Amino acid sequence: MRFCQLSVKFLGYLISEKGIEPLPHRVKAINEFQQPKTIKDLRRVLALLNFYRRFLKNAAHEQSLLSDYLKGAKKNDTCLINWTEEVKLAFESCKNSLAMSTLSVYPSSDARLSLTCDASDRALGSVLSQEENGEWKSLAFFHGSLLRLNSDIAYMTVNCWRFMRPFVIFLLCWNSVILRSIQITSL
Repeated sequence: MRFCQLSVKFLGYLISEKGIEPLPHRVKAINEFQQPKTIKDLRRVLALLNFYRRFLKNAAHEQSLLSDYLKGAKKNDTCLINWTEEVKLAFESCKNSLAMSTLSVYPSSDARLSLTCDASDRALGSVLSQEENGEWKSLAFFHGSLLRLNSDIAYMTVNCWRFMRPFVIFLLCWNSVILRSIQITSL
């Protein structure tokens, strides 16, 4: 056991005084993945990407084309995947987004918070940020596919931001007609 370390590897994360981020060797390994050949292999790759989902901007949107292959498929389905050019690009984009993942900083009780929301025809997304020295830093991301999200939106949103309950003041931003139609529940 080592004491007084500047950073610690813990449960797949690198925790330091700056914040929390994915382990670099895991990011490198995921980035070097070959294109999955079967549904079962694709499911494994998506599971690994989703382990680090909290660091990924637009993950639901980027993964939606890949997730479409899983619809109706059984857990250990060994059917071969017919890759289109669009899906190949989505797969590479998912891998690259992890390589460019954002450091998640620690919440500060005296910092201003911003919750920025957006939506497309396929996904919802938001980022919770805090202001540090005039710069906005990411605390967490929330995203989900609109095909899978329904009445559980409010429940998932509350659970995603539950660690922020002690912090009261939010700056809420959105630019989507879809999001305006969703009722905002009290945290």
